[in-house]
Amino acid sequence: MNKTISEIPDTYSKQNKRHEISRDLLYELVWSFPLTVLAKHFGISDRGLGKACERAHIPLPGRGFWAKEQAGYDLEKKPLPECPEEYYEYFHFTPNETSFPADLPKEDVLSGIIPFVAPITETDFAVPIIKKAQKYSTQLKPDRYGRICARFGVKFSVHPKSVDRALRFLDALIKSMSNLGHKHKTEKNEASTSGFVVNGSFVSYSLVEKSKQQLLTEEEYERRVASRIIARDSDKYKYVSTGVFTFSIDSYWVGNVRKSWSDTPNTTVEDQIAPIIYAFQKGAENIKEAEKKRKQQEQEWERERLDREAERRRQKEEQERLDALIAETDAWITACNIRQYVDALYNQAKLNGAVNNDLKQWVEWASEKADEIDPLNQKETES
Repeated sequence: MNKTISEIPDTYSKQNKRHEISRDLLYELVWSFPLTVLAKHFGISDRGLGKACERAHIPLPGRGFWAKEQAGYDLEKKPLPECPEEYYEYFHFTPNETSFPADLPKEDVLSGIIPFVAPITETDFAVPIIKKAQKYSTQLKPDRYGRICARFGVKFSVHPKSVDRALRFLDALIKSMSNLGHKHKTEKNEASTSGFVVNGSFVSYSLVEKSKQQLLTEEEYERRVASRIIARDSDKYKYVSTGVFTFSIDSYWVGNVRKSWSDTPNTTVEDQIAPIIYAFQKGAENIKEAEKKRKQQEQEWERERLDREAERRRQKEEQERLDALIAETDAWITACNIRQYVDALYNQAKLNGAVNNDLKQWVEWASEKADEIDPLNQKETES
């Protein structure tokens, strides 16, 4: 019998954002559903799930088990042994972002974007930054993969013969985004990141052409080796244009939206400008939401830090008060002991008839010292 994800018990904790499951239930599930189905449910790889079961000594069905069950065989389930450690009594599986399907645009959303999509121009470029890129791209030398890597205003890495197509695609994309009020921008950093400012959020991109490795002719190889002191294995090959473009959204916090579009036998990146625009818009929303959550998290961390500091101050003040109390108690006990000792000494001298002026002066001095030490006298003075 075929089993599907919908038949698996709900183990997801919305509060903790993870699947929480006991060892006993996981054992029942791995003998009721194929590992690939379970792994998809948990949002992890089937290999990762298998390793988790192995560490917890949870036996798994052998090869061909599900095919035999489908054929109607009566198969034996291996018993669950004792748990090796208390740690493995419960499992927490946090889904990977990539385990969820990308947030793709619906037809009604695309229909609202399509009217703003600019056509691919066959004439001179209208966007100034594209005109500048066209001028400077002729001055660049190809990299080791045979591609021109542009970093002036727009970002692309394509073979020289594909530069014109890359510029026309980016020209149409920039005009389309501009029609929707999204400004193109290049951030001045080491990579000269290019992107669009969408509703206040910067979303970067790149355009890359796939290269194909090709064996050099004997003449080409000899010419290349002659230009080097030491021949390398890579000298035997060159990289040639394939004409296959991939457009990517590079910003990390765009969330679960589609991030790349490539040429296929049925479509080109030029045909996908509308869904690309949607991804920029949705990605910008996700960036803003992530920024909001980050600020909330920072505020929460700051509150926790202030609470910790306040608690440390309170504990310090409490310890200082306790230390002062102990010191005052010790001083009071010392003062009482001095008085008792002085009284006992004076009474003993009195019984022996040994009271003289020196003793009286000493008793007066000792009594004064006891009064100085006694914290009760200090508090009376303060009041």
